Amino acid sequence: MTEQQVQPSSLLMTSEKNENYTALKLVKFIALLCVCAYVIAMLVSAHQPEEISSLTLGSEQVERHHSEVVYIPFIEQKKWSFDFSTAETILRNVRLDDQSQLVIDHETEKQLARILATFPVELSEDDMARIKFLISRAVTNEAGRDFAKLLEQYRYYTKKLSQFEQTLMTEDLALVERLEVMNKACLSIQQEFFAPSIQSQLFYKTNLDNEYFLQRRILLSDSTMSAEQRQQRLAEIASIYRKKLHELELD
Repeated sequence: MTEQQVQPSSLLMTSEKNENYTALKLVKFIALLCVCAYVIAMLVSAHQPEEISSLTLGSEQVERHHSEVVYIPFIEQKKWSFDFSTAETILRNVRLDDQSQLVIDHETEKQLARILATFPVELSEDDMARIKFLISRAVTNEAGRDFAKLLEQYRYYTKKLSQFEQTLMTEDLALVERLEVMNKACLSIQQEFFAPSIQSQLFYKTNLDNEYFLQRRILLSDSTMSAEQRQQRLAEIASIYRKKLHELELD
């Protein structure tokens, strides 16, 4: 075999080696890109819960929609035990004064009771923290945080009041006596969870209703009074009750 015949074969082998080396470098480069992409995705996922938490309303539907748009499959979604959509609707009617401060009165208590009724009776600490966060975003400025705090206190108040009422039902008491004990407990538990100024604003009508109903029951159960005397006293306490209600409406 001549030298001229060997030379083309040698060049071919050298060309194949160069192509293999170039292909290997390309594979390594692609592998490096994949690693970089994975690291970036991991960094994004680490910040994703904060992104979701910063949404204005933060409802469960918004979170699901947001995660679908980002579509990072290794983010673990938190499954909450409550639906915030109904509460969110009620929160639209929360009233603020001219300084954007929360208005607290008997209507506020109604809103607290309605919102609390939309959630399960048993809520974990994480659930309650999430609800407070969503409320703080749904209601403007400081008023949202104030309402969230009120709701948490109101939840503790109603829970303890319910427990007391269940215990009271097991005792053998007359209706009037039971109402008297319950009214005193109601006031005491309110003072336990609310500052005096908040208590008077939030529960004024509730306590007024309770006292009026108690006085009516006392008169109706008093056998020493004549029918005429009873009717006169009932009319008197009803007049006082309506006057106080009218004053409340004027405020």
